[in-house]
Amino acid sequence: MTLAEIDFSKLKITKKINPTKFNDPNELPLGSISDHMVVIDYDSDFGWHDPEIIPTEDFKLDPAASVLHYAIECFEGMKAYKSKDGKSIRTFRPTENMNRLNNSSTRIALPNFNGEEVIKIMDKWLEIDSKFIPINGHVYVRPNHIGINNCFGLKGPKRSRLYIIAAQSKSALNYDNFTPLKLYSNDSKSHVRAWPGGFGNTKLGANYGPTAVAEATCIEKGFDLTLWLFGENNIVTETGGSNLFISWINDDGIKEVVTCPLSSNLILPGITRKSVIQLLNLKGEKIVEKEFTIDDLIKASKENRLLEAFACGTYFFISPIGLIRPPKGNDIKIPTKINNQWGEISKYLFDNLSEIMWGNTTNHEWCHKIT
Repeated sequence: MTLAEIDFSKLKITKKINPTKFNDPNELPLGSISDHMVVIDYDSDFGWHDPEIIPTEDFKLDPAASVLHYAIECFEGMKAYKSKDGKSIRTFRPTENMNRLNNSSTRIALPNFNGEEVIKIMDKWLEIDSKFIPINGHVYVRPNHIGINNCFGLKGPKRSRLYIIAAQSKSALNYDNFTPLKLYSNDSKSHVRAWPGGFGNTKLGANYGPTAVAEATCIEKGFDLTLWLFGENNIVTETGGSNLFISWINDDGIKEVVTCPLSSNLILPGITRKSVIQLLNLKGEKIVEKEFTIDDLIKASKENRLLEAFACGTYFFISPIGLIRPPKGNDIKIPTKINNQWGEISKYLFDNLSEIMWGNTTNHEWCHKIT
């Protein structure tokens, strides 16, 4: 028997009877959800049911649902943008998000789906709720895939739900006036975010919830994000939920930009990360994906070879780093030569990616225009 696939042509739309009224979406509370959501259910006997756009509402779940007991869940982080002139809404490389969500679904025993059909459904939904996207701003878009079958037992669910919501969000930094990020290194013996053979390279809820304690400690100590180290040698992996890049002069006297490799399976294959690598390759920068340690950073700093560092991701976009607190020893101070905020590379990336996301006339292939 062939199971049904998600089919945009079968989309059912039910609009909210009393839409939310406001003059400017910037007036809405942060985290408030837009009027409508996408819901698509799956069961192993039929396949994917007809997709729906419905008024945003609470879910009714069986108390034995596998998402509640075994964390059978994965998600994506996206943004929907409105251009500087307010005439266009768009997303950024959504096919990459759908591919990654399918990979995460496979890792947690959830069914795969046709990502291109889901993108068509998202486009229609964002068009309906476009008034929630601020001009020259964004909303945070969260596709979520959960197991909803109602039986105990650790096994792949026979029923699942793919749903998508959008929330009011602000940039991680106020880019008109900000201080570069300060990172606090974790204790790699007591707090480990990811490990070889684990699931640190997927967007499972279980990949993030256990990091909350370390992040709370980081904030309490006056820092912005945890720098996740791994193993006896304290390999530098990620920061918070973002990828990390370092620009330095290596031991051979050559300028390069380094980042932890995907082959380690210790980091998420970030879509912003992929875009950063592609843009820097076009710029002619030397990009090296390799393992490096906190001691390598300390040594480069002492020898004045450290040029800049930045985090990147959907939420943190391009965020320069000004200081790193290692597990032992003195703080590592990162140069920020442009207005005491930016490095040359981070500013270049910020300007170019901003134009793709918010530019009035951009026709870049990464810009998925909806209107």
